[in-house]
Amino acid sequence: MGNSCITRREDDFALSFLPGDGPHQAVHSIRRISQSRFIVGSGGFDGIPDLMAPYGSRAGSVRQHIRQMLKFVVQNYDNDAKDLQKRNVLFQLHGLSASERPFLLVIDVLLDEVPIDHSLSSSIVAMVICGGCLPTKELLTDFMSLLGLSTPSSETRQKNALTAVAAFAGRLSGALSDWLATDALLAFVHSRLARLCPAAVSEAGLRPYREPSDPGQRAERLQVALAAALLLQTFMHTFCEPERQRLLGRLSNNSDASVCRPSFVALLSELEWRFGQSGHGPARQLSCLSTGLLDGYLRPAGRLSAWLAEPALSSRARVCCLLSPTESTDAVQILPSGLEARSDAPGFETAVAACSVGVGSGNCCRWYFEVTLVTAGVMQIGWASTDTPLLRDEGLGVGDDAASVAIDGCRCCLWHRGRQDKRRYRWRRWRVGDVVGCLLEFSANQQQQQQPQSAGGWAAARFSLNGAWSSAGTAVRLPAVGAAYRPAASLMASQQLRFNFGGSEQPFRYRPPISASTSAIVTSPIDFAAEASGVSSADRRLLGLPWPLAVRERRFNLTQTASPTAATCIVCVDRPGDVRLMPCGHTGLCRVCSARLSACPFCRVELAGIE
Repeated sequence: MGNSCITRREDDFALSFLPGDGPHQAVHSIRRISQSRFIVGSGGFDGIPDLMAPYGSRAGSVRQHIRQMLKFVVQNYDNDAKDLQKRNVLFQLHGLSASERPFLLVIDVLLDEVPIDHSLSSSIVAMVICGGCLPTKELLTDFMSLLGLSTPSSETRQKNALTAVAAFAGRLSGALSDWLATDALLAFVHSRLARLCPAAVSEAGLRPYREPSDPGQRAERLQVALAAALLLQTFMHTFCEPERQRLLGRLSNNSDASVCRPSFVALLSELEWRFGQSGHGPARQLSCLSTGLLDGYLRPAGRLSAWLAEPALSSRARVCCLLSPTESTDAVQILPSGLEARSDAPGFETAVAACSVGVGSGNCCRWYFEVTLVTAGVMQIGWASTDTPLLRDEGLGVGDDAASVAIDGCRCCLWHRGRQDKRRYRWRRWRVGDVVGCLLEFSANQQQQQQPQSAGGWAAARFSLNGAWSSAGTAVRLPAVGAAYRPAASLMASQQLRFNFGGSEQPFRYRPPISASTSAIVTSPIDFAAEASGVSSADRRLLGLPWPLAVRERRFNLTQTASPTAATCIVCVDRPGDVRLMPCGHTGLCRVCSARLSACPFCRVELAGIE
């Protein structure tokens, strides 16, 4: 489950507010929809007194309580043993944030408490802000003043401030979201990027920022620049078209002609070039974000898109197995190599390979691929059936059904049937740059005889971390006959990884162990893809476009290929609803969503099958 560890479940709690006597007072009525019910009066939450009252002499005490709650969330974000306590603390924070003045106090403490190098810092900041009251112009004015962009502050506060603005931008729309992009904010974003671009600053006739000698300070500057680039990308994704065009005009030209400074295009171009060879970490992320902004939105004159550059074209031409733009969820970004994926969306996005393997796939019964971690946050990496439901808004990804399995080194567990299995996880928590190996072995008799599933056909999935393999006894069994499996990975926000399907161009770093029960030969999905003509022409076409254009074309193709009687699925509103439910005959659902049903959603008749 993608975001169960750090989000508040609305079906567990409901919160209502009635006006009280004072402007910042409220009568709280908390109703928990479960077997147990409890009421918390206006005296506060769990011993925290008068949080909604005017601060007065209590301001220091309230601030300290907020700091303690935020520290608890940060320290236990991946500790499922304290899941109930986390929900309780988050519920208190969200209840406190229901009024503007306490909400601003929560944000003020939040900006200093989330560590700058936390793997899920952006998710934690967004989680707290999205649980607050609806933003108004007055609230946003006070919020922007609270950030203090013109005054010196720590790198941690600067990064969290930019992340907080991005979280607000995701909640707003229209003119109100455009109102966030003030000249002061854009000047601050510009300065945070310019600190890493000495060449562009020198070309503008200015003295470059002095690079700190301390590696820790350089790493912090990189984190702040990454947050600045993510904010620009968020503006591009959330602004309406008129607001986006106005912002692009401001980014392409200096808003103040009297100030001589390099343009955003020059800064992003240098960041793309300077960190382009980085293999992982914030440097790699910053280079990829710069590429996306330049190719997808700014599009400077004379620039050849990274998707159409000769290295990317020749690389994709040589690789038969790529990540599929048509099968991956919409908000996951596939980078120009066709092998690297990134997600900055609030949902649980999934990237899947364009080819699948199973019984009878070539002459091999062992399939293997590797993944290099560009980030080390919450990701579920493994094998998914072609029928696995990938529902980002519900947090369903790889490992959340019976026909998929995944490793999650951030939460130190394996995922299968939507359940965590910590007993099978034998490694340390994963880190940036680690290599995860995923092996799928079909039993020898299953491969040769292709026995029916009822006769016990199975496939065993095993994993490794930097070449350290799990034992055969801890392998997870998946149904073998009638199932086709694809390499896949589900990512939370601000996570990125790179697939390696082997071959002469990019050999595997770690080979799987030889098993006595199966063939010693290991075949990667790339080899079978070559036999099966590899990536479809539709995927090849989309892989030749910058990602924002590829997404638009994908959606257009879905509307064109669907028949008049097969409208878009009423559940996912993405795939064609071309399935007929039997025996009732109702339509309107796609094959993936209908596979999750036991009864017809229209007439409640028990399903006997689909066609």
